[in-house]
Amino acid sequence: MHIVPGSLTFVIAGKWNKYILSHNWVALNIFKEKIIDVEFSIEPDVPFRYHKGNIRFIPSEQNVIFQALNNDKETLNDIEGKATNLISLLNITPISAFGINIKFIEPNPKEELLNSLNIMDKINENFEIKSTIIKRVLKFSKKTELNLTLSLIDNSEIFFDFNFHTRINNSDEFKLFMNENPNFFFKMFQESKRILNTSFNLIIEEEKSDE
Repeated sequence: MHIVPGSLTFVIAGKWNKYILSHNWVALNIFKEKIIDVEFSIEPDVPFRYHKGNIRFIPSEQNVIFQALNNDKETLNDIEGKATNLISLLNITPISAFGINIKFIEPNPKEELLNSLNIMDKINENFEIKSTIIKRVLKFSKKTELNLTLSLIDNSEIFFDFNFHTRINNSDEFKLFMNENPNFFFKMFQESKRILNTSFNLIIEEEKSDE
């Protein structure tokens, strides 16, 4: 089992002014650098992507996305700090929620795990099942829900999609939550691995013992 590349993200939903979040502004105020990389698409309406080190920043009118290109504690805490700083700088921006997303893939699931996701009903008798998707909404804490989606594709590989969704009403609530829950991004990453281990007996490939 391993993390799907690019899936580890910190997303803040709101009504963002993409004209403020320009190349120069992002470089100086988010990355604290004079020069950062810019990635753009030839397709219309695809947002610019700003990149420096292990962090990619993708702003749009609906949300801003911090994408971790490394899953170490330092990178995740750095993203959390950058997100909090962004909210402080643009504190009149209407925001409604933030989410932490992580997707894992088990390319060779054991038969026991496959059987647990097979739904046996009459439709199995008439059709070939190409994929099965199971979504659970779990109350994780007072303000945070865990949306956990399990996708069985062609009866051969399983995706585990974690979304830790936290409801907030404004920038002050966001800053208060981050102040009361330090290292939240990293802790939710660790929590997702704990759930995979305790609930599905799965271990991330890079953390398996050599013994």
